[in-house]
Amino acid sequence: MTHQPIQLGLVGAGAWGRHFIDTVGGLDDVRLRRLASHNPASRDLIERYCTLHESWAEMIEAGALDGVIIATPPATHAKIATAALDRDLAVLIEKPLTLDLAEATALLDRARTASAVALVNHTDLWNPAWQALKERRAELGRIRTMAGTWANWGPFRPDTAGRWDYGAHALAVCIDLADAEPNHVEARHLSHAGGGELVEAVLGWDDGLTATLRFGNASWSKARDLTVQGSAGMLRYDDLAAHKALLNGAAVSYPPARPLAAIVTRFVSAIRDQTVDMTSLDLGVRVVATLARIDHALGIGRT
Repeated sequence: MTHQPIQLGLVGAGAWGRHFIDTVGGLDDVRLRRLASHNPASRDLIERYCTLHESWAEMIEAGALDGVIIATPPATHAKIATAALDRDLAVLIEKPLTLDLAEATALLDRARTASAVALVNHTDLWNPAWQALKERRAELGRIRTMAGTWANWGPFRPDTAGRWDYGAHALAVCIDLADAEPNHVEARHLSHAGGGELVEAVLGWDDGLTATLRFGNASWSKARDLTVQGSAGMLRYDDLAAHKALLNGAAVSYPPARPLAAIVTRFVSAIRDQTVDMTSLDLGVRVVATLARIDHALGIGRT
């Protein structure tokens, strides 16, 4: 069956925006129809049929779109996503969902009311290595501990603290696996350097599960890994390793797919089939809630 291409708009042509441009361009049955960017040089990034808009509001009002990808600073996510939802457009939002829990909750409520297609790009959840491990979660038995690190040197963003930038990745994976927010949160700064930070958070759940996570943008060692110990087995996810998925020390096979291509494909399929599932957006809210609690534990009143 031949489908009409799904028409997408993209807000933001920064580093992640350019990744989205490349990803959409490599997929069938989808077309990047509009791009909102303040930089006129962004014209060189897109095909001739793609219209460049100076503002996201202008792009959304122009119509002829099925969905909008939002790859802007997180403080802008709620306003842009709400405007798109008000135009009955599907939304795919970069992580973290927002920097404010009330905004995140309101966005979830708005999407539910509209029965909208809404996804948050927690990249690791779409990594085929992580998905292969999660499919075998039952082999771990009762999960007892998780320990992981998401860190690097930079980037140093004026609009997003390092703990929110990297912590969103770590928390999404842990909350997804536990299928619940932690009810106990402790946190401390391990370092401040170069305008960045490295944070250690210890999380606890009612069933006795604990997670010790380190994340931030002030680490000389790049890391993106999680070790999970259960009563019957152990898994290791390491996105930087030659083989990213281990279960009880043995390699777990997974397809060579790119996580960003996987989530955009899922987004396009949900638009085409009108699949309404709030799981991704709900997780985004849980991540924001936990990051807010980490801020409180650190004695930080705002992000």
